[in-house]
Parts: sequence; structure tokens; C-alpha cells
Amino acid sequence: LTVVMATHDLNAVSHITTHTAMLKKGSFVHVSTTREAMQSAVLSRLYDTPVDVFVHNGRQVALF
Repeated sequence: LTVVMATHDLNAVSHITTHTAMLKKGSFVHVSTTREAMQSAVLSRLYDTPVDVFVHNGRQVALF
């Protein structure tokens, strides 16, 4: 089953998806597993601001 969803809630994405495609200004900038996408370096580049990623209860959580 494939579902396409658009959201800005990274913390929801981190526990309901297995793969993630990230867009910036209408272009794909990162496509990978969600675990790989939820890395500080990837998110910081995407948002042009430092993003910390922690593991809480076995899930990755992004903090801006």
C-alpha cells in the first residue's frame, strides 16, 4: 500500500512512514528511508537552520 502525504510535521512523519521525499522550493532535495532523512545534517540543510535530532522512546524527534 502506498499513501502520498504532504506535511510539515516531521515528528509525525518519523513514526508513521518508512520512506520520505523532501522538497524545497518545488524540487526534491532528499529521497530516502525516513530513518536516513531524519538526520540533523539533512534537516539542517533543508530548513537552512540548525536542527537537532534525538531518539525518544525509540523514535527520532527533531527539535528546531
